[in-house]
Amino acid sequence: MEKENVVPATPHAGSKRSGLFTGPTLAPKRLLRTYRSEKDAAPIPFAPAQTSAESLDHSLLDHIEALSLDPRMKERIVGMHKKSTAEPKRPHRMSSILAFRDTSQKAPKRLLPTQFLAQLQLPARQVPVDMVRQLRVALATESHMWIQTFIDAGGYRALLARFDDLFQMEWREEQHDDTLLHELLRCLHTLSSSPKGLACIEAAAPAPMEQLVALLFSDRTPGELDTRRLIIQLLIQIVPLSLSPQVLDKRQLHRVPVDDVSCVSAAMANDVHTGAVLVAMLLHTPKPAAFETKVEFLQRPNEHQPLRTYISLLQQVCKEFFWIFCHKENRVLDWHKLDIKSVTAPQVPNGITGSVEWDATMYLTSHLRLLTTVLRSLQTSCPRAASLFMQGLEEAGLKRILEAISMASQVYYISLHAELAHLCAIRMELKYEMEKTINTSTDAAPKAPQASRPAPATPVPRPRTSSQRSTVSLVRHVSIERVSFPIHSHSVKPSARTSTVRATPT
Repeated sequence: MEKENVVPATPHAGSKRSGLFTGPTLAPKRLLRTYRSEKDAAPIPFAPAQTSAESLDHSLLDHIEALSLDPRMKERIVGMHKKSTAEPKRPHRMSSILAFRDTSQKAPKRLLPTQFLAQLQLPARQVPVDMVRQLRVALATESHMWIQTFIDAGGYRALLARFDDLFQMEWREEQHDDTLLHELLRCLHTLSSSPKGLACIEAAAPAPMEQLVALLFSDRTPGELDTRRLIIQLLIQIVPLSLSPQVLDKRQLHRVPVDDVSCVSAAMANDVHTGAVLVAMLLHTPKPAAFETKVEFLQRPNEHQPLRTYISLLQQVCKEFFWIFCHKENRVLDWHKLDIKSVTAPQVPNGITGSVEWDATMYLTSHLRLLTTVLRSLQTSCPRAASLFMQGLEEAGLKRILEAISMASQVYYISLHAELAHLCAIRMELKYEMEKTINTSTDAAPKAPQASRPAPATPVPRPRTSSQRSTVSLVRHVSIERVSFPIHSHSVKPSARTSTVRATPT
């Protein structure tokens, strides 16, 4: 019975490799796992003898010494064995995960608003871009108290100061300055998503929107369409805001008088002071200097269109990405039958997502959304102002742009076609309201009594005179060699007119 629990001898005992692993302690690994999974009280056949760790080390070292190996190889094997036995015991899997999370992946240290402000007060050339990215993340994730502390410490004023530095640069570096402008716009866009940030933007209007629109219309406009799209999105954010009546008087770069913009004048007459009025005003451009020097009767009414510069922004994108607009069979979608939830829902990324064509269509979509937002706001507060604004857009060439946009793919750019359908629906509504207003005013106006006009006098024929002028006007002259005499038209036959009359000299 005692020999039943003895592990049988390992085969190939004559080889050097098998001699190293001969012994009761080195049972097959599979057999040891089976024994460990069983209960301790159950009898285990072929159980290995219980030995200590020291005896195992000594027996292993004795076997290594007994082998006929190179001394360097023996030292290497012994060193590897000691190194493996010196490693600490592997902890539990869950404890190792917790330890790795606490030590290796430590969360970044939370920065205070004053630390960001100290970096923002540097000149624009020295402001680190990574810090501005961290500021955007903080504005999106921190509490309202943190944002209020940042604003009270002068954070918004520091952002406006860095915008001014970038606007005054004659040449911006693409790697730093343009990237910094993009990140500052993202910070401002994130700040506008909070009520306290919107209140701060409302108090500081028209800055920086005036400078941003001027930058779009200048030769130093940002090269990336994504940066320009952020500017348009900021304009959309301020449309529903209620601004002060003196907001247009605070303009510094935009020199267009209020009286020259009919839609703004109509809105101001109805005491409408919203962000839509400010945006509609900023989209108009002043008359060129050469136009002012012309004489008044040479200034044609259709020579200067205040919204033509804004329409040229859309036209430029349509020309640069002409291959997008190739679906001539498209028709404008019906806005009232369109499922807005499915259109505005996040789309599954496809092969076109993130490409230059995608950026161009998203940029055009932002422009159309800006126009629809402004028109809806003006239509609610002052329908006449909305009609005048749409009339100015059509005179500047908006219809051609809409025809080009409608030829984009309706499969990949459904959001663009949704905004196009919305804008076309607003156009039809404003046109119907304008016609209704004109017909109502025409019917309501009292008709003036028509005075009896005297009958026209019968013209009296003038008698013919023998003056030279009347003779020349009533007769034909036929030239001969030396004598010329009159021949009356009524007395000459058609055949005689074509004949040559000659007189013989006397």
